Amino acid sequence: MKRNHLVILSVGPLAVATAAWAIWHSADSNGRDHKPVATMPTAEVESAAGDAPEAPRARLESSLGQAASGKQLTAQFEQSRRCYFSHGQANARKSVAKACQEIAKGGQAKAQADSCMANIAADEDEAARSNQQDAADCPGDVASAKHFYEMTKAAASSGNADAQACYVQSVFQNNGVALTYSQQDIADYRRDAPRYISDGLARGDWRIVSMLARGGHGDNDGLLPLVTKNDVYAQYVMNRLLQQGAEGPYALELERSIRMSYLSPGITTPPPLTQQQVADGTREAQGLYRKSFDKQPKLQAAPIACRGI
Repeated sequence: MKRNHLVILSVGPLAVATAAWAIWHSADSNGRDHKPVATMPTAEVESAAGDAPEAPRARLESSLGQAASGKQLTAQFEQSRRCYFSHGQANARKSVAKACQEIAKGGQAKAQADSCMANIAADEDEAARSNQQDAADCPGDVASAKHFYEMTKAAASSGNADAQACYVQSVFQNNGVALTYSQQDIADYRRDAPRYISDGLARGDWRIVSMLARGGHGDNDGLLPLVTKNDVYAQYVMNRLLQQGAEGPYALELERSIRMSYLSPGITTPPPLTQQQVADGTREAQGLYRKSFDKQPKLQAAPIACRGI
């Protein structure tokens, strides 16, 4: 059986994610899922047959309960996300106002200071409305990075794609200070993030691709580098995949970046990838695009992994 797979140079959690994609890909390409056949012990057959009328009802009740729980977790995640980003915007406005006041105190660049203060005044009404809404919707620590992290983690485990993208990115901050993760948090991330990455690739989620294209680097204080291991080949594949889905100036920007980062030699060093790796990586990107991404809207700009609402 022929299996197409994404070759990962380093062995780690990212290899788990891409291996999972390979299994899903090869099973689908054969037109059927290869599911194990379970054999029920003889002693249990009569009991199971006798319980048959109740089994569908129990399964239905369980399914409805899980759906209700998932909806509740999604609602909690969305409230927390709204409060978290609104709180961040309020802090940003305060920082800008403080900077404007410092400029005005200095007695220099008067025109710049006047313009800065005018912008703040124009924003005051919106800020007042936002603060009033936050007071009603975001009691206690609902807007904190810790609460947002916990709600994101819970909703991600229930299958919410937005929460999974936020969790994979794992950038949670209070006033610019990164959240401190426990050893259990880190262990959970190493266990769950590769699965969310694999699921994201399977459903054609450009946010996941964009994060993998950077290898997690550039997302300050996030946990993604724990599972990507700075794998240059994997980053090349993801950048080529992004380019496949991009158009206009963004596509040109990606082409320039790919040539500079992966195809061009350094002053005293060869290109980071061999010609064979470049050819293999391009084929892998094309295969992934055809499999999961060719029905997605074209990209005009880099996807935002965790967007406020």
